[in-house]
Amino acid sequence: MLTPLYSDPYLRDSIDLVRYSGDCRLGKVIYKPGGFWPLTNYDFYELFGITHGSAILNVNNTSVTVSTGNVCLLPPHVDVTRHFSKETETHQFWMAFNCELLTKNTQKLAKDAPLCLPMSPAFKALIEAGFSIPHTHSESACHFLESLAECAVAEYLNMAEYTQFSSLTHGPVHKALNVLHNQYADHDCLPKAIAASHVTANHLTKLFQKELQTSPSKLLWKIRTIRGLELTKETALQVSEIAFLCGFRNPYHFSRLIKQYCGKSPRELRNSQQSPLS
Repeated sequence: MLTPLYSDPYLRDSIDLVRYSGDCRLGKVIYKPGGFWPLTNYDFYELFGITHGSAILNVNNTSVTVSTGNVCLLPPHVDVTRHFSKETETHQFWMAFNCELLTKNTQKLAKDAPLCLPMSPAFKALIEAGFSIPHTHSESACHFLESLAECAVAEYLNMAEYTQFSSLTHGPVHKALNVLHNQYADHDCLPKAIAASHVTANHLTKLFQKELQTSPSKLLWKIRTIRGLELTKETALQVSEIAFLCGFRNPYHFSRLIKQYCGKSPRELRNSQQSPLS
């Protein structure tokens, strides 16, 4: 239950901080518009979440906006100031816990995780479970709270992986890949892939290099070449026909890429009866 605060210098309206063990504390607070929390540098981890309103954190001189439904994983030994929305009250929760609760491997993963993420339904359920326990400090309640902190960090890391995957499967690279794989035979396939990505050609190339370690044009020619190898093996079509069906402007370019890819020309592949994809 939130306890009202009167004449609070940080413009806190009410607070609930009765759930804690020796290594973990779970609490929530409501800030009035314009509320703030001064500079801190804790020696423990903190999950800082917003369920209503917003906040701007300054973390080691880096500004981070935390909107409704977002949570931050603040590592130990960082300078943090917190300024809450000036337009509306802000509902904030925190889970602070000692480093010893996390394994060395989890701490390493946490170090590399994004600073702020949208809360998943599973993460929200974990926090709600923490606030559902009685206001008691029994041994079992303390153990539950500490285990909950470990689970919350594990789900935070899971959220980080999903966010990274989602950016790949719903972002510019994924949109371009759809065109490259489905319209590779079209001579204007590459311009259409760039248009579908809704970013510039240069930016798309940078994204491809970062996520796939290749460029859109190189990938397109690879897709065309592999499809040409398949048709060379599986059909009796003329090389010139295969080249045209796979988006090549002439059979010589097609034959050259086939030889670069597998060491044999289309004719040599057919003569040897060797699987070009083996």
